[in-house]
Amino acid sequence: MNVPSQLKTFLDDVLLKAISDIGDGVIVLDVYRIIYANDAFCKITGYSEDDLEALPSLFDLVRVEDRELIQGKITDHLKNLKTSGRYETTILCKNGLLAHLELTINSINEDSPARIVSIVRDITHQKSLKVTLENQDFQYKLLFQSNPNPMLIYELDSLSILAVNDAAVHKYGDSASEFTALTLKDIRDPNDIPTLMKKVMELKEEMNVVKESIRHRKKDGSLMDVEIM
Repeated sequence: MNVPSQLKTFLDDVLLKAISDIGDGVIVLDVYRIIYANDAFCKITGYSEDDLEALPSLFDLVRVEDRELIQGKITDHLKNLKTSGRYETTILCKNGLLAHLELTINSINEDSPARIVSIVRDITHQKSLKVTLENQDFQYKLLFQSNPNPMLIYELDSLSILAVNDAAVHKYGDSASEFTALTLKDIRDPNDIPTLMKKVMELKEEMNVVKESIRHRKKDGSLMDVEIM
């Protein structure tokens, strides 16, 4: 379709304005050199658009240990004439801090096979959150699952048992899956249920540490004296 030059200029201006205002970073690469970067990408990196356009390639921003990997991925992308792809990498910002980026690559094959437009998302926070959750998972396994004392987690309203550690499985005789079909009432001496319900009501009103000696019931029905906290 032939577009009048005046209209094309107008559309180009509108497009550039939209790209400039978009929340994510946007860069245009000619082969690997940055020929355009919007304000959002400049803010992510800390560099001005002039600084970025003066770089020999995008990969000069990528930390050295990641450079070969991401360059190989984008090179393969161009060789295979893919129109789009999504890759992750880590860059060194102007302030010396690392930023984890997700690059959504789009090749423009009509005019130039080597021309690339990329939307750039800063996923540094998500990466940090993932590490935090992984550390919490490790702490959970260390403090709960690997604890030598029997431990269980239950829901205060229904008293349903949600999880138990290996020590509880060994001590009571129920498997972990069998435990999750039980409530706290099922492992208590039936004569102690009224006392249990009273304690539960007290816990709902004020979460205090409770330490007491009671009787629990094993899978085989036998009772054992336990100290709980």
